[in-house]
Amino acid sequence: HGQTGTVKGIRGRCYEVEVKIGNSKKLLIIGKEHLRTNKGSAK
Repeated sequence: HGQTGTVKGIRGRCYEVEVKIGNSKKLLIIGKEHLRTNKGSAK
């Protein structure tokens, strides 16, 4: 629900996204249809 993360790589058709959950960082494999660009992103 509304997590913000950093794309670390591509795995097939999905993206590896690093998200901070609590005090730890998790690497999630997410399809592009579940992602959107952060409006504050300059890239």
